[in-house]
Amino acid sequence: MSEIAKLIDDVIRLDLAKRLKAEGYRKSGRTFYLADDSRTAVVNVQGSKSNLGDEGTFTVNLGVYFPDVAQITNAIPFTGRFPREYNCTIRKRLGKLMSDGNDFWWTVSSDRSVDVLAKDVGDAWSEHGKLWIDHISDLEAAHAELINQQMFFIAAGVSLLRGRRDEAVELVRQAESRQPRAAGRMQEWARQHELV
Repeated sequence: MSEIAKLIDDVIRLDLAKRLKAEGYRKSGRTFYLADDSRTAVVNVQGSKSNLGDEGTFTVNLGVYFPDVAQITNAIPFTGRFPREYNCTIRKRLGKLMSDGNDFWWTVSSDRSVDVLAKDVGDAWSEHGKLWIDHISDLEAAHAELINQQMFFIAAGVSLLRGRRDEAVELVRQAESRQPRAAGRMQEWARQHELV
């Protein structure tokens, strides 16, 4: 393991991991999970692939996995006990929730205070990430966010789950327009669910 990887692990261990553990999250590597019957919240710390030498960067990925939505949209099943962040129904980078809305990567180096950086990441979680996860864990809020992110096909699945068939039809149309290469798959899905 590189020195930068160890520093990133220290940053996680000193603050974020403690906050998440206090909230009931379980840890596997650099990923934390909080599951109940209706959803699994996922917090993942991702180091940059270009972390070499004395300095590196990392970001925090957030997601919520809804098994009912995954089932109705025929999502590829995940392997293992918990979904990974990239398996989630809805995802967001913590940095995008912070004040400027841009992607954000924290910089770690041997000459930067790990304690200060750890608190910065932990505070970003508490002030932005936790609020987003808590809000988006409600299926209606997730539906609105899926539409906002233009993830119309998955939003159509939520609409269908909620019994809003006409809305699901319109969302499939929007999804086909946004992703014409996947239109055939979406039309087949719509036929399976008697939306056309």
